[in-house]
Formats: sequence, C-alpha cells, structure tokens
Amino acid sequence: MPFLDRFAESVSFGRPEVFVFFYAILFFLAVFSLFLLWKIFLRPKRTHLSHYPMIGRPKIWIAVLFAATFAVLALAAPYARGGLIVRRGGVDAVVVLDHSISMRARDLRPSRLEVAKREIARFVTDSILQNGDRVALFTFGKNSYRKLYLTSDFDRFLNSLDRIQFPKALVGQESVWFTYFALVLEEVYENLDKQGRESNRNRIIFFFSDGANEIEDSTKMQASLDSLRRRGMKIYAIGVGTRSGVPLLSVLDDYVSSFDYESNLLDEWRGEMTKLELKHLDYLANKTGGRVYTIEDNKQSIGKFLRQVMDSERKLSFEISEDEEKKVELWWYALLFAIFGLILALSIKFY
Repeated sequence: MPFLDRFAESVSFGRPEVFVFFYAILFFLAVFSLFLLWKIFLRPKRTHLSHYPMIGRPKIWIAVLFAATFAVLALAAPYARGGLIVRRGGVDAVVVLDHSISMRARDLRPSRLEVAKREIARFVTDSILQNGDRVALFTFGKNSYRKLYLTSDFDRFLNSLDRIQFPKALVGQESVWFTYFALVLEEVYENLDKQGRESNRNRIIFFFSDGANEIEDSTKMQASLDSLRRRGMKIYAIGVGTRSGVPLLSVLDDYVSSFDYESNLLDEWRGEMTKLELKHLDYLANKTGGRVYTIEDNKQSIGKFLRQVMDSERKLSFEISEDEEKKVELWWYALLFAIFGLILALSIKFY
C-alpha cells in the first residue's frame, strides 16, 4: 500500500541503541517455542472427554513478550517527519425527483414538488455538499430523464433544479400520468457507469417521491436493486406528502378540462385520493441498506438528515504531509500497546 510505504519511510527513532534489547526478546521467544514444542510432544494421549489445551498457562508469556516488544519500541522513541493527515473523501450524491402529476398535490404548500425542490436545494444553500463532492439530478414519471451528470458545479445543479416545473398543458405529456420506479433506478446506474468511479468515494441515491408507483415491474425492480447493491449504492428515500392526503382531482387545479387534459379524468378520478405511501419507499431503502425519511409538514426541514447521511458516507483517507519540519511523536502509541499486553498478562494470571 502506497500510504504504508510512505509512512514507513517517514519514521525515525530517537534512541535506536535500545533495539539491542530485541536480542533478549528473540532469545526468550526461541526458548518459549522450544518449550511449547516439547510440551506438545509429551502431551498425553487424548481419551474420551479429555481436554488438553494446546498452550495452557504458558500463554501468559505470549502476552509478556508482546508487552516487552512494544515497550522496547516505545523506548526507541519513534517519530514521523511530516505528520499524518486524515482526510474525509468526497461523496457522489444522486438526487432522483418524482415529477409525476401527484407531486402537484397541495397537501404541502405550495406543492409537494416545490417543497421537495426547496429541501433538495439545501444541499447547496446549507453547504451540505463540500469540496470534492459531486451531485447528479434525475427526474421521472413514466419515463426518466437525466437533468445533470455528476458535477462539482453546484450552481449549475441549482439552476437545473429550478427549471423543473409542470407543463402548461398536460395533453401529450404521457410521462406525468404514471411513475415507474424500476426504470429510473436502471437509468441511474447505467448513466453513472458511463462516468466511471473513483475508489475513494461512495455513491448514494436520495429518492424524493410521494411513494406512488403505478407501474410495478417486479422483475426489472429486482434487477435494478441487485445492480445497485453490487455497486454499493444505498437509497435514502424521502417521502413527500401527508398520510391523510388530498383529493386526486385537486392536482388538476388551474388546468382547463378538455383543453389542458382529457375531460374523462373528471369521472375516473372522482373520489380518489393522493397521499403519502411508504410501502415502496421502505422497500427501496431496505433492499439497499438505506433509510426512509418523510416531509409531512410545510415547515419541516431535512437539512440535518441530509448532512448526517452525507457525513456518514464519507470515506476516511490518510496521507503523509510534505512538511519535513513537523515532527510527530509515535512512542506513546507503542506504550499503549505495551500496557495492553501487560494488562492481558495480568488478566491471564489472576483469572
């Protein structure tokens, strides 16, 4: 590993002469090994219900030798030039936004879609996305659309998000009438595969929807979720809407019957409700190791949740700084291991 190679090269010792004590440790290790072989050779023949431990009480000396080895290392006063830098890696955040007609419902004001957009914008406005992060944007209904490839241009992300609106007329807009979860998930991993992947970053999906999934394709859904799991991509599903819901016909407010949409919808949807449905969102999250969160109130903010998820998905990386003037003492690490070995030896003796 390159990091370990660089770290080993940077380590020096203030008192290397104490390594002479290692000869004594090696001598006792050789004696102990011979004693152990002798004990094994003379071990009585196993009988029914007999139990003869391989090492037995001499295992205390293993702990003593362990403690002595690290005690010598501590006495040698190891230190590193340049120091150790711990970095938190970037995250690829993929935002998937439901753009079907039910997201026009106004159980949340001004609409489910606008509330979802407001919370998605927090990735930038609340500085949840950091240097090194990338973000992508997809929308879906019956069809799915890539609005933005993975990018570190967060202003461009906000601009793309702001342009997501419902059409002025619904005639000919087939995609808004249905939702197809399996298709958009397939589109997500296929598009991301084209961009390649860096090994030091995780990819996660934030799936914003009211949970209605009119096109249930279990075969495609299972294949999509299996593909996401193989890529290590978790789905964090954010449900948008209220559980009591509103009449489905309310999503057609401000549209004109027979002009903006077909008039037969008035009869088909009469008495129907649109509300937050968690069944499918729970399924997506559970199958990929993610979580479900809900937005059920106009004033509710999920910024804290988004930040927690992003921070939990950041990989730690270690680097050796180039500052040769900086000196980091390492002897106390060795001393801690020596103390641990001593405590282990005492616990073996008295317990």
